[in-house]
Amino acid sequence: MTALGQGLDRATYGLSWLGSLCVILMMLHITAEVTLRYLFGITLPGTLVFVGNYYMIVVVFVPLALLELRGRHIAVDVVARGFPPGLQRVLAALARLMTVFVMGLLTVAAWQQAVGKMRVGATIEQGTASILIWPGHFILVAGCGLMTLVAACRLAEIVSGRDLGLPAEEPA
Repeated sequence: MTALGQGLDRATYGLSWLGSLCVILMMLHITAEVTLRYLFGITLPGTLVFVGNYYMIVVVFVPLALLELRGRHIAVDVVARGFPPGLQRVLAALARLMTVFVMGLLTVAAWQQAVGKMRVGATIEQGTASILIWPGHFILVAGCGLMTLVAACRLAEIVSGRDLGLPAEEPA
């Protein structure tokens, strides 16, 4: 495995573990909120803010790179399977090029928004608490950026015909 492939593999799996941890933390946080509210009449300030601005962003956007790494995004290739191998390779390269382009644009837009939110110190008021939300925007940048890098590496593998060290895609 090359250094590039190994680095992307480690980063992808590391962020995916973070996503798994956030699912557990979200479950515990919400369970604690509901239990405390119904048994003792106590509410945990910021539960909705943390769920919507931290946990859910990690859970949704961080695994995108893992799906790309494993080749598990939704694909409809019923017709393409019947094409000659050369044409299949061209279509796969075009699809990856579009993925890199779209995810690259999304990464840049997310970066610009995250920096803007950081500059103004974006917060959400919930009850008497003021909760910072701008750090959550950088999680979106990390997830989209890593997917862009994985897709670009897969595109480079298709175009060059060389193995760049990413794990083999899993069969559907």
